[in-house]
Amino acid sequence: MNIRKLCPRCQRSLTLASFHLNRAAPDRHCAICKVCACKKTRQNRDANLARFRKYDRERSGSLDRRVAETERRARQRASDSQRLRAREIANQAIRRGDLVRRACEKCRSQFAEAHHDNYAKPLSVRWLCRRHHLEHHARILRAQAEKRGRVAMRGAS
Repeated sequence: MNIRKLCPRCQRSLTLASFHLNRAAPDRHCAICKVCACKKTRQNRDANLARFRKYDRERSGSLDRRVAETERRARQRASDSQRLRAREIANQAIRRGDLVRRACEKCRSQFAEAHHDNYAKPLSVRWLCRRHHLEHHARILRAQAEKRGRVAMRGAS
């Protein structure tokens, strides 16, 4: 379905994907398009720069913000430790000759990187060039975001 909506600021007819989500709105999308919303935000920040800088300084120094950042970093380290361990084991295996570097499975480029689908299996890798590796991770992130969006929408009704 290719539903279109008119942005009142730029007067362009755009698909709903061009509008930020707003669950309170009848069509569940903001009135103005993403481009216009970004311009409006940038103009507001530029017009009130001193106030925003003061707010940012105060917010970044608050205790709850520092605690949250410390906890976020600890979670990140814990989740990255398995990923880093898998990467190191794979690199050691490549240096020893136990794991042989192959061509990209999508385009056959000889400049391929090891991709782990499962960090618990560090020697089980897929060989992807940089472009296809980034595309693969982008697909994974999009799928995760869509899954979170569906879960949130179910809870909102």
